[in-house]
Amino acid sequence: MFGNLKKLNILLTIFILINIFFPLSAAIHRGDGLDSIIEISSFEQIEEVFEKANEDTFVFFDVDDTLISSSDAFARGNHFPLLFRLKLFLQHPEIVIPSIWENYYSMMWEQAPRFLVEPQVAGSIEKLKQKGSKVYALTSIETGVYGVINDFPKWRYDMLKHLGIEFSQDHQNVIFHSLPSYRSNYPIFYKGILCANQLDKGLVLKTFIKSLETLPQKIVFFDDSITALQQVSKACKEMNVECSLFHYKGASKISGEWNTNQALKQVNYLITENRWVEDSQLQ
Repeated sequence: MFGNLKKLNILLTIFILINIFFPLSAAIHRGDGLDSIIEISSFEQIEEVFEKANEDTFVFFDVDDTLISSSDAFARGNHFPLLFRLKLFLQHPEIVIPSIWENYYSMMWEQAPRFLVEPQVAGSIEKLKQKGSKVYALTSIETGVYGVINDFPKWRYDMLKHLGIEFSQDHQNVIFHSLPSYRSNYPIFYKGILCANQLDKGLVLKTFIKSLETLPQKIVFFDDSITALQQVSKACKEMNVECSLFHYKGASKISGEWNTNQALKQVNYLITENRWVEDSQLQ
């Protein structure tokens, strides 16, 4: 009996630890603003929105699973199944140290191939810029160093540029020191990319807009996260700026289902050989 209790305590401790370092997906709070959010599976569905945009329109795109994604299931998110997290912790208990896990996880970010979910969106962005609309990215990514990536915003900019996307760069790069810090860094605007540094996207957007000389008449925002869309909806209401919000689901059509054993092999390659192995190479 006491032996079983000891085993139960050990499993409970492991469960608590892995949920500290690999938290479960946050619950979606469907509050005010949900009714004004339109779900789309392709940017082709809202061509009219692009056509009506003018020099007083600001268009913001989330990046991961909105503009870009990966065919590797592990590389498409950080909300991993409990069974995977439990097995991974038992195989590699050293990853309970956050800096060690971040080092390996950043290798995946750096090496896993990514592509445009809809290649034609690069042309749409250029057309918007040519007609005078301001087009930016609004992403949650951290600023500063992340594991083996020395400058996360620059790395993201270089990746998007390589894929054919450059955002409006009519404003200087700026660090928003007035906002709360996270990991000793602050949200920044870098070459058209507004990096929220894991803060509320609406708060960061509002701070950016208020730093400009003039307010936009309309904001258009695309994101795969309902929570982020609600945050931006709230910010637009506070600024009294019209907004069109779109819940983008196009990336959900990408093939490649989660496989726990396969993901464990991929992490093992990261830990033992410092390299990412794609899903297709393990099949």
